[in-house]
Amino acid sequence: MSVFVCSRKVRIILAVVTAVLTFAAAAYIYGTAFPLVGDEKSLSQAILEASYHPRFHRMSNIDAEILGVAQTTGGLAAFFRNRNHDHVFGFAFFERGWNRRYTLTGYQKEFVPYSSFVLAHRFSFDGVQMIAGYNTGVAHTFGITVHSHSHVGQGQVEIIFPVESERFLLALSEPEIRERAGLTGEHRGVWIHGTGTLYSEDGNDITDNYFVEGVADYGLGGRGIGRANINGSLIFLMLGSGFIIVKLLLRDRHTKEANA
Repeated sequence: MSVFVCSRKVRIILAVVTAVLTFAAAAYIYGTAFPLVGDEKSLSQAILEASYHPRFHRMSNIDAEILGVAQTTGGLAAFFRNRNHDHVFGFAFFERGWNRRYTLTGYQKEFVPYSSFVLAHRFSFDGVQMIAGYNTGVAHTFGITVHSHSHVGQGQVEIIFPVESERFLLALSEPEIRERAGLTGEHRGVWIHGTGTLYSEDGNDITDNYFVEGVADYGLGGRGIGRANINGSLIFLMLGSGFIIVKLLLRDRHTKEANA
């Protein structure tokens, strides 16, 4: 009897160890697809690695200074400035995994020849639409043009926001854009893109006051990386194998003898 009790204790210990190791291995494999903790350093490094080109360092590689981040339904949006060029800014989107970590799914950089500006961009992933501001304390409000399609053709409407800080990032969903713009369901493909308009306290357009002449235009660019590449088959195989091993280890000895 004592041998049986000892043997069962050993099998229970082995089952626990097997379960722990199985889940740890599965979590490690999943974690390799979502490695970023979401701090500015890891986000910046991910953008640099995705944009790296050994021959065209200044034009291509993005040494990103993260200017703002915003949580979205499916991840994290970021607004950045390229330290390699004073007038190159951009947006990046990071998908969030079950482990509450992130992976870069795409970025877009823009040449912005202004010292103060508002910039809008739409990412297809997660349906997030972003509005970012840089040195916007000079303005009282700003306007963003909303584009849409309907049965009568294309349309545009400007929505006005108050300036609340020098730098900011807003991540808005399409329903939020629709509500702010007063658009109905007949308007399809609602999106925002490009530079906004800065307004003074008396409502005058002051955008061009901050246009910077004589700077080199490095053009637009970006990269769509896609969703995280998770080896789901390997994870399920590992979890299934672990479950079978644990079940065999915990199987009662008397039951096996009775079945024999």
